[in-house]
Amino acid sequence: MMNFQASTSNLVIDWRAATQTQASLTRWKSSGLRVNARYPAGRFLHARGVMIGLADAVLVVHALIVLFIVGGLLAIWTGAAMRQAWVRNRAFRIVHLAAIGVVAMLAALDVPCPLTVLEDELRTGAAGTQGFIQHWVSVWMYYDLPPWVFAVAYVVFLLIVALTWFRVPPRR
Repeated sequence: MMNFQASTSNLVIDWRAATQTQASLTRWKSSGLRVNARYPAGRFLHARGVMIGLADAVLVVHALIVLFIVGGLLAIWTGAAMRQAWVRNRAFRIVHLAAIGVVAMLAALDVPCPLTVLEDELRTGAAGTQGFIQHWVSVWMYYDLPPWVFAVAYVVFLLIVALTWFRVPPRR
């Protein structure tokens, strides 16, 4: 956790607490406190922007993994129906099976998704409402259901992918 001291007093301000809301940041800046040279006020805004940007990047990567898992299964079945050779690519199929396997295992063991945890940690202390990317990708990816529903859905999806492995087998 990053701490710094204001140069006009010995007040220690926590970086996350200072950036929780735009209003608190504005109040802090207008209170007359000056930040010492090691931690200029501009660094707050820059660090906050970088953290939000990183959180958005993690969210987009997360969405791409979901798209790979769900879209990959649809592509395999569609490609098999159209007799496309690429659907039998062993490396693609192993990565696809492993991806849903990890997701199902984490859900079955009630372990939070590491990408969601990382995104939340990066976004902690972000000011204001959700950004454009976070809003639309979150609407698409997150639903307000009990955790067991997701665990069952992921395990069922894993079983469908495993069944697909035998129904549309990859090349040796």
